[in-house]
Formats: sequence, structure tokens, C-alpha cells
Amino acid sequence: MTGQKASPAARFVGGAAALTAVLLAGAVIFHLAARRERAPRPPVEQPPLEEGPVDRKERILHREFLDGRAAAEVRAERYFQGPDGRRHLEGGVEVKDYAPDGTVLSLIAAEAIVYDRDLSRFELSGRVAVTLEDLVLEGGYFEYDKERGVFETRRGGVFSSAGMSGEAAAITHDRSRGEVLLSGGFRIVIEAPGPSGERSVLTGGTLRFLRRGGRGEAAGGVRFARGPVIGTSENLSFTVEEGERAFDSMTFSGKAGVLLAGPSWDLSGRRALEADDVAVTFLPAGGGVEAVEARGNARLSQASAAGGDARLSADEVRLSLDGEEDVRRWSASGGFRLELEGQAGQSRTVEGERASGDGGMSALAAESGPGRAAVLDSERLRVEAAALRFEGRDFDASGGVKCLFKPRPEGSGPGFFSGQSPFHVSARAMERREEADSVRFEGDVRAWQDARRIAAERLDMDEGTGEVRARGGVTASFPGPSRNGAAGEPVEAGGEDMRYVPEDRALSFRSKGYVRMPGAGLTAGEVCAIVEEEGGGLETLTAKTDVVVSRGRYEGRGRQASYDAAADRIVLVGDPVLVDREGRASRGSKLTFDLGDGKIRLENEGQGRSVTVIKS
Repeated sequence: MTGQKASPAARFVGGAAALTAVLLAGAVIFHLAARRERAPRPPVEQPPLEEGPVDRKERILHREFLDGRAAAEVRAERYFQGPDGRRHLEGGVEVKDYAPDGTVLSLIAAEAIVYDRDLSRFELSGRVAVTLEDLVLEGGYFEYDKERGVFETRRGGVFSSAGMSGEAAAITHDRSRGEVLLSGGFRIVIEAPGPSGERSVLTGGTLRFLRRGGRGEAAGGVRFARGPVIGTSENLSFTVEEGERAFDSMTFSGKAGVLLAGPSWDLSGRRALEADDVAVTFLPAGGGVEAVEARGNARLSQASAAGGDARLSADEVRLSLDGEEDVRRWSASGGFRLELEGQAGQSRTVEGERASGDGGMSALAAESGPGRAAVLDSERLRVEAAALRFEGRDFDASGGVKCLFKPRPEGSGPGFFSGQSPFHVSARAMERREEADSVRFEGDVRAWQDARRIAAERLDMDEGTGEVRARGGVTASFPGPSRNGAAGEPVEAGGEDMRYVPEDRALSFRSKGYVRMPGAGLTAGEVCAIVEEEGGGLETLTAKTDVVVSRGRYEGRGRQASYDAAADRIVLVGDPVLVDREGRASRGSKLTFDLGDGKIRLENEGQGRSVTVIKS
């Protein structure tokens, strides 16, 4: 809606009021109160009123001309003064005000108009229609206050403009302010332009609308509906486009809620947003929803036709739409929690300081904040990091990653670690790929479960096969041989590359391999340890290529070595050489380090077979 000018006869203040005053005096001159300035006159004392109707006139028709053109016109079947001193126009009353080009600027139509002697208050009744430029007020009864410039009714009425219409139990229109007030329960409708324009319906208790500014406020059980968009709240502020043919924006306040169901959603696929305040922005010219922003205890719930629900809570949530009520992007800030229910009962929760993602929540990014990490919690994993990024069931984590693998009683863990107990991994970055059933950690990786530990620059876990691979200065710790049912002392092994094959229980190291165990150390080009199942200790060990075994002041060198946990001894073959601390060397065909009794045996086979025993 737009504001009105102070048009001459359209202001019934000036038109009908002046006319009836003249009729009462018996004159034919029609003076409009706002048309020309007059010098103030002293009040004239009115003679006592006669009892009963007086000065009755029939078939009233009065026209006023200005500069040779019609300026105003008044019609009525009759005029009279009532016993209370008030003036009456009855029977098809019309008051018109003309523009210079002859068009009607305003029209007041009613079955009866009653007004007082000082021409300040007017009562319009019986099929009242007040047309003020582009605004029409209709109802069975209206009052007009000349001094305030206000039309109002408390008996129910309707109003309409070029783009908006409405009804209420009470209507007040302040012409000077360009304000419409609806109360006692209202309903307004805006028809968007164009053949496909959707109808917007707004209902509530009271509504105040400033036409000149194109803005308004509503209260009392407010409800808005337009196509697949429904909004409710205790209070509402809104703006409309010029011409009042479409809403420009809305802010729902107090128990605010907005329901969105886009064209690609069925009844089970909808988005409901609740918050202290929810602001909706529309595209121009009656287009669809452009954005929705919720502030204060915001909660978004979403269900898709494909199955699976999502629930998002945050201090602020923003949705960007495609104009057809389908969400393209969303964001959350001020601390958020996102619960995702997948198909087949799969679920996960994501938390952090802020997040953003696509409309279907298949892709999203989460970030940490002061004192708050970005967190993923699922039935299998809990991950904390500075940032998380998801694509379907795949995700990446970066910045101080801490990962907890939860127990899987029904299955096995990733090889080296038992699936029956939780284990932890820390790293600078992490990635998980659902289809490959794999997890990768990179950058200062540390993994541990009880006495089993791995440190490396990169760690890959195949959750399907249980295979584990590591590279970059790898160190692995695990229990040594079990003794009398008790776990043995820790064994440490390492190399540049590591691989664990669960079906063989084989833990192998390549390039700069080494083993440190109680009583001895070993280095070699390749080292392979066989470990007991489910977190048990070392069973056997083999090494080859430039093998060196050290114990105390002695060092054995050869091409291949093996360790038997049951016998607790290392056997070195391949032209072994035993060297002491002074550099003295002894050669043989087999060199045995008996870790249990501390003896070293050097054997020579052949014709000159001999055995040398040294107490280390």
C-alpha cells in the first residue's frame, strides 16, 4: 500500500460535513474544509433544538465546481435533523471527490450518514464502502473522526487495496499516518502477481500496518501460510513490496516456527524450524522463499522421502533456498548439535561451534571454537578435531584429531587392535571412506589399546579385512611372551614401513627394521613378528637381510634370525659372526642367544663340529 494525499472532498471531513452544514442552513454552497483557508470566526450560539425531525429535504444532489471542473458531488435520498440535534443523510448516500482529470479520487457510499453540529464526528452505516484512492474499507458500520482523520469500526469489516485484502472484527484507518489497525482477530490475503502467483494468508489477533513505509506488526497467535510454507509465532513483524502485492520479509518472534515442504518432498519429507525468532526473506515480485534465519535456541528437524531424519540445534541457523522452498545450503553457528538418523538404524551426531552443508545434509563441514572441538559420534567412532568435513558416510578430520574406536562385540577390530575393547588414535589429519571400509591417519600418528601401541607418520586401517599398514618411522609396542598366564614384558618393533595381516597374525617391518625385547635387541632389513590373538603377546619372530642381534657386551651378525617365544631364544644363521665389545670376532654356522639362562652358543658344523658356550 502507499500513503494518501490530503485530497479535498475525499476527506469526508471536508466534503459531506461541509455540505450537510450548508443543507442544514438551507444554502446551496458546498464548502470543503481543507480546500481553501478561511479566517477563523467566533462561534455562533445555536438556537434551542426543536423536538422531532426538522428541515427535511428529499433527493439531495449537490455538485461543486473548481476552475470550471467538477470537484465534488454529494447524493442522498433525504436529509433531516434528528431530535438529538444531529444531521442525517439517508438513502443511497454517495460523496465523491474528483481529480483534475475527472477521475474519482475518493468515494464514500453508505445507506446513512449521521454527524454532529460541529462537523467533527460522523457515523456511516448500512453497506458502507469508503474508497480512499487505492484503499477500500467496507462493512456495516464505520465512524469517522474529523480531527484525528480516522475511520474505524468495531462491528466487523473488510479492507482491500491493489494487492492486499483483509478482514477483522475491528478496523481503524488513520489517514494522516497512513496506518491500518486490525484487531479482535484478523485475516489478510496477498495474491502474488502473475498466473502462477501463490496466495499468502496471514491471521492473528491484532495487526498494525504502516502503508507509507510498507511495514507492519502482528500479535496474538499469528499464523502465516503460503503454498508449502507455514509460519507461526506469538508476534510478527513484516515488510511488503511496493504496491503491496507480495511480502518482502517476515520475522516471527516468541515460540516461532516455520515449516517448509519443497517440491521434491512428500508429506514425510519436510523441514520444521523453531527458535525464539525466525526471519524469512522472499524473492522479489512474489517469488519463493530466499532465506530463513532462526536466532535463539534454534531447532531444525528434517525428514526425507528416502528415509532418515536429521535434527539440528544451535544458537543460530540459516537456510538458503532455491525459491521453491527447497533448501540449497544451511549453516549453524554459536554452538551446534546435529543428529543424523540413517537407513538401517545407522545414526551419528556431529557437534561444534559452527557448521554448514547442503540441503539434504549429505555434505557438511563442521568447525571448532574456543574451548569446543568439532565432534563426530557414531555407533563405531568418536572423533574430535578442529574441523570435520562429510560427504555422505565419508568424512575427513583435520587439526588435533582424536579418535576413539568403540568396541564391536559382534565383529573384529582393525587387526592389530582387538575389536572387543576400545582403542584410541591421535593424528593431525584423518579420513574415512565408507565404500572401501578404510580409515587413514596422517601426521604424528599415535594409536594405542592397553599394551599395544603404534606410532608413525601415516596409518591405514582396513576395517573389513582387519589389515593395518603404517609408514614413516613406524614404532609398534606389544606384550612379550606370556609367562605362566601373565603378559610378558613389552616388546618394541619398528621400521620405515609396517604391515599387519590378521589371518596370519603377522606384524612385519621393512627398511631399517628393529626389535627391542627384554634381554636382547635386533636390527634387520626385514622383521616379521607373529603375535597372539586378541591382544596377546609375541609368539615368534623372524628377521632377514643384514641381521644384527645384540645382548649385553656381545653382538651377533648374520643373514637370518628367528625367535621362539616358547624356548625364549634367538637363533641366527647365514654365516653368523659373534663380536664382543673389544672387537674380537668368532664365526660359525649357527649362533643361539638363550635369553632365559643368559647363554650364547656358537656352533660349527662339518668335520670339525664344535660348540662354544658363553655366559653373557
